[in-house]
Amino acid sequence: MRKDDVMEVKVDSLWTVDHGALAKIGLGAMISDRTLSSKRKRTTRPMLWLWGDNSNPIWLPESMFTTYDADGFLSGGSGSPEQSWLTFNSEDFFDYLTSTEVVAQMDDPEYTQQLIDENDGFTMHQVPWTYEINEELTALYADFYFDGELADMPWSITTGIRYVETTSTAKGFAIPLLDLEPSTSKPGFVNVIEGDDYTPITVKHTYDNWLPSINAKIEIVDDLIARFAYSKSMTRPELDAMSPESGYGGDVDNLSGWGPNPKLMPFESDNLDLALEWYYDEGSYAAVAMFTKDVDGYLASEEVEEVVTVPSGSYNYRISRLVNSDQADIEGYEIALQHMFTSLPAPFDGLGFIANKTFVDSESTADEEGQSLPLIGLGDSSNLILFYEKDKIQFRVTYNKRDRFMQSKPRSWRDGHYVDDYEQVDISGSYDINENFTIFFEGINVTNELYTTTAKYSNQYLDITETGARYSVGVRGTFN
Repeated sequence: MRKDDVMEVKVDSLWTVDHGALAKIGLGAMISDRTLSSKRKRTTRPMLWLWGDNSNPIWLPESMFTTYDADGFLSGGSGSPEQSWLTFNSEDFFDYLTSTEVVAQMDDPEYTQQLIDENDGFTMHQVPWTYEINEELTALYADFYFDGELADMPWSITTGIRYVETTSTAKGFAIPLLDLEPSTSKPGFVNVIEGDDYTPITVKHTYDNWLPSINAKIEIVDDLIARFAYSKSMTRPELDAMSPESGYGGDVDNLSGWGPNPKLMPFESDNLDLALEWYYDEGSYAAVAMFTKDVDGYLASEEVEEVVTVPSGSYNYRISRLVNSDQADIEGYEIALQHMFTSLPAPFDGLGFIANKTFVDSESTADEEGQSLPLIGLGDSSNLILFYEKDKIQFRVTYNKRDRFMQSKPRSWRDGHYVDDYEQVDISGSYDINENFTIFFEGINVTNELYTTTAKYSNQYLDITETGARYSVGVRGTFN
């Protein structure tokens, strides 16, 4: 069970100064307290393999199973997936395995019944490897707004700075490694001897960041605007990557272990954006933009050598942990066009479209020779929106396309996970009954596209998700 609690308080103020080029000053503060906890339950280990070790198979009654009709399962994809399979009620299954009839068929019925009684059958029990990550942050920030004219060109600048202090507290349990002993069944391996009582661990970590920013624009000629922006931003690691859990393996030739890292730092990024916008008609514009991001401290999984000393001796382990070690450079371009057909006769003068395309590329210190490792979430994307907005009627048809992108980074024990090329069509519309009430409808993924995740190669399927088309209709009301 995962639980995520967030408390946030924010206060903002804005003063109109009107002193020379300085127009306004904004000050603000925010405090946040977030706690993410993960508690796991499972059937105790003896119950998981008890029936599998029996010398004779346990036959399940035919009456326990029913045929499930998938009714068009994965119809949005290619091929001919199965449309029916057997299913059963898990509670009935567990009750049958622990029944007197089945216990009598076991090699040692008395011992079987003893384990069932001691473990309360297949009841789920709390396991020790749970964790709770608390993150407290305090942010103070100030913004300064300037405006004026330069050679008859109106300009404005907003600059500011944000100070953020973060304290994280990771609580969890470590599996105590008591000793390693040679395996009698697997030459070259050792048996990991772990303690029964898990050791509680608390790791506290505090850090702060200064994050400046500046946004500027200037109207070069009428309706032609140039924009410049620089900022430093930070992205914190996912809280579940900061658990203090750990574990050890037993291959003598490659003694390895694993564990998250409760002292992960956020990775910082220096961001630069340039844009040129032309508002050539009422409700219409064309724009081109470029952006770069210089990321420092990007997360990577590394194997760190650690010496583990137990009563039988000292062993060289390679522990796989996430660390802030990579640098990454991201650059991209965007073109956008919005056009309103205002020259058409009524009622068609409410028609218009929006089209944009984003190209993005990246490189990092984790790139392998001849093969660039993409960064999480980065991929080219494009959108096309056809819309009608006039008087009381609004209607939109939206097409979104996103190229293949990395969903999670490679670990020492697996490849990265990727999301395949994805396209989706949505529709929406509304009608304003009066100033207070609006009827609306919405259709999401109306063409029933599939969401597919794979490993490194696109034929290494991990998940195929079919949500189907989703529709909603309703009435919105606003009151002053």
